[in-house]
Amino acid sequence: MMPAIDKLMTLESVFWVFAVLGSLLFLSRFVMMLIGADHGGGDVAGHGDGGFGNADLGYSDLAFEFFSLNTIMAFFMMFGWAGLACYKQYSMGAALSVTVALASGLISMVIVVYVFRMVRKLSCAGCEFKIEDTVGEKASVYQLIPETGKGRIQVSVKNGVTREIDAVSADRKEIKSFETVEVVGVIDKNTVSVRKS
Repeated sequence: MMPAIDKLMTLESVFWVFAVLGSLLFLSRFVMMLIGADHGGGDVAGHGDGGFGNADLGYSDLAFEFFSLNTIMAFFMMFGWAGLACYKQYSMGAALSVTVALASGLISMVIVVYVFRMVRKLSCAGCEFKIEDTVGEKASVYQLIPETGKGRIQVSVKNGVTREIDAVSADRKEIKSFETVEVVGVIDKNTVSVRKS
């Protein structure tokens, strides 16, 4: 009888660890999101857009989205609390408690993915930044652009939003800070080429 009791007590401890740890991590992340200290790194859509990018994801993106920091924390939290409820409250056996806990954890992961997808769909399409939209726009040099290196510019895009992006000199001439330039091309998703206007 004693080994069986020790085994169940160990299982209860595991449930408690998952429940408390998952809850603390989930709450701390939630608070960080509320105060703006969290920028979505490693999140459901950890694609560098803070989770508010393109909602049309491929299979590899879906797998990454499912196994994100938020979904794993939700799994830990629900696995622990559901397991404790089954074992302590409803006096279920160890195997059934673990089964229900696993199912609850997986369901919570699916719910978190669904919620974040809905949030992405609520984001305004006009608010999404496309670097191609900066071509032809006037900009102010924020950080000196050397002859053969990168600097930074401030450019206004749709809805009057100002963005800071990397820039190179199209003419391979140094452009000093605070000068006005025109965006003449896109180098990559983070960099444009500019010329003095």
